[in-house]
Amino acid sequence: MKTLIIANPRSGDFSEEHIKLIKDKFASSEIFYTNTKGDAEELALKANADVIFSCGGDGTFNEVANGILRSDKKRVLVYCPMGTGKDYGRSIGIGSWEELYSALRDFNVADLDAVLLEGPGVIRYFVNAFDIGVGPRISAFLESHKRMGQTAIKVGLFLMLLRVKRFYANVSCDGKKSGSRTIELIAGNGRYLGGGIKVAPLSYLNDGLLDIYIINPYGPLSTIQKVRTIYDGSYIEKGYGKHLVCSEAILDAGTVDFEIDGELYRGTKLKLLVKKASLRVLVNRKKAEALSATI
Repeated sequence: MKTLIIANPRSGDFSEEHIKLIKDKFASSEIFYTNTKGDAEELALKANADVIFSCGGDGTFNEVANGILRSDKKRVLVYCPMGTGKDYGRSIGIGSWEELYSALRDFNVADLDAVLLEGPGVIRYFVNAFDIGVGPRISAFLESHKRMGQTAIKVGLFLMLLRVKRFYANVSCDGKKSGSRTIELIAGNGRYLGGGIKVAPLSYLNDGLLDIYIINPYGPLSTIQKVRTIYDGSYIEKGYGKHLVCSEAILDAGTVDFEIDGELYRGTKLKLLVKKASLRVLVNRKKAEALSATI
């Protein structure tokens, strides 16, 4: 079994020690360090490997996943918990190194969904989440305050909630159209965003469906009061937001900043299409909560 390690030394919790441990465990491993944005995707696209380790944050994982999906080759993708937020890792049960090494011992692989996003000037897959509203502003804050680590997530969330802005989003979900005023719209494949915020509590990574969550258009004070329900995912059952399910969606909120797997883009009228079971990923089934037991 030939393995490749793609490592991003700029990730929030980068660990050379753990990379060496992986290298020792898989004697055939090659290690490549990324220098600029896009390197990880190109390495994964051209790689001649059976297993690819993505050792970086969720942005690096997204790049590697895009490279694999563009290659049309079935490879096993392994998530290393080296990012600041580790959001995708929480959904697949690999939020820590102990959980990764447990998953490697069992080597349980699942065919998980990816979502193809198409819009003017952008065609890209995401594996965890897409959002418009508060989320992109928090991500921009994190990008400029990386040295703060986990603290930046909490500070950024508080500051952006104080400046929360309402916007109108038109949503077509499998052809059924609706419109809503909101402060945040999330399309969740995984369940977590923003360093452990359970914004997509009803999502599964392997059900072939896309879950869209639309948070009610509260003002800053009311949003801060309800933030605990957004953190734990109970805001939907409490009626503080709307939940839609489809396999194809068209979103139009005007020209907006949006985020996919921690990376920022700008566009309008975006099409999201689920690619069922398109990505083979190592999972820790003992810990994963976003995998459907019936599939």
